[in-house]
Amino acid sequence: MATGTTIHDQFIELICTEDPQERGYQFEKFLLALFTWSGLHPRAGFRNIGEQIDGSFTLNNNTYLVEAKLKSKPADFADLSAIATKVGGKAEWTRGLLISISGFSDKGLRTFSNGRPTNILCMDFNDIDAVLDGNVGLKELIERKARCAAESNTSFSPAKELFPERFKDEKSTKPRPKSPGFRPAGDALQEILDRDPHKEFHIWWDRVTEPEVHNFTSTLDSASEPLLREYISNTPHLLIEHLRGGHGRYVIPGEKFINSPPVDYLVAEKSSIGFEWEIVELGSPLATSIDPQGFPTQQLGISYDRIKNWRAWLNENIDIARRPIAHGGLGLSDIEIDTPALILLGRRDAAATSAAPRLKSLIRESVKVHTYDWLIDNLLSKARGLSRRHD
Repeated sequence: MATGTTIHDQFIELICTEDPQERGYQFEKFLLALFTWSGLHPRAGFRNIGEQIDGSFTLNNNTYLVEAKLKSKPADFADLSAIATKVGGKAEWTRGLLISISGFSDKGLRTFSNGRPTNILCMDFNDIDAVLDGNVGLKELIERKARCAAESNTSFSPAKELFPERFKDEKSTKPRPKSPGFRPAGDALQEILDRDPHKEFHIWWDRVTEPEVHNFTSTLDSASEPLLREYISNTPHLLIEHLRGGHGRYVIPGEKFINSPPVDYLVAEKSSIGFEWEIVELGSPLATSIDPQGFPTQQLGISYDRIKNWRAWLNENIDIARRPIAHGGLGLSDIEIDTPALILLGRRDAAATSAAPRLKSLIRESVKVHTYDWLIDNLLSKARGLSRRHD
């Protein structure tokens, strides 16, 4: 996925494409991105002798062959039978997933399920929209559809019927009252914050001052790792000043996620493209990242392993991670399986400078390793910029 392009952007681009051939290409491209985003490790479209497969993925030891339909009319009996025939000629652990943007004809579904066991599942536009809106994860949606098909031989069960509790707010939503007129910006921001499920961890980005940065530097000069952690827990905004921009910043202690592997913090910036999350691991300011022999130190290895464990957990539980808190999830909207990470470790000296080239392999894995002096530089730059604005 191109930098700055979200899975939602790709869906909108697909819907707005007028050329039928280009739209079909965009649909396959979008589905590949959707499956990857959902942790399904898909294969792009391929051709067997005498047949075209639009893609495949594996879930719970079953391989799903994907058929994508972007016709203006609902998929009918012929469409359902075509993919069922492809699946029927494969191994017994093969299933089919027919995705039709225009839905399915009632007659086609009834005829297809009459007198034959189904080996395919179906998704429509509303199902995809439910996934993109965060009401349901793609993995859990497919799993629930598979269970429904096993129990009732039904190929198509809409997400709203399978997870009615996730959509009850849509039915009870009342029209918003008209604005009484101009309101102060602070009131409008507070109203938005009041509706934020992570409001407890929201951080204002323009609060850091130079005296505060100097105090933090003094703490680093004398602090052990436990004292440093206590200091940052009381001044969490120090961890977000290196982020680029956006409408909000968040610093969530890892201890809040009791069912996931331990990490120190998850920080985020919220912009027009959604949430962008980052794992932050805090090492000792007295430690180093590379030992005298040029190998990663034990402390760096511990931080790196915690990041790997978190990402591995995300790969298996991405639906739970993205699911809204009100629906039993973590509420980490838009979080990626390979969430970028930052390790803060040690202070700047000649050894730290010479270690930089040896850490390039971690950078390729979206793990940045910096000293606390790098953080101080970012904090001072932001504090001085804010001070000039207020002068």
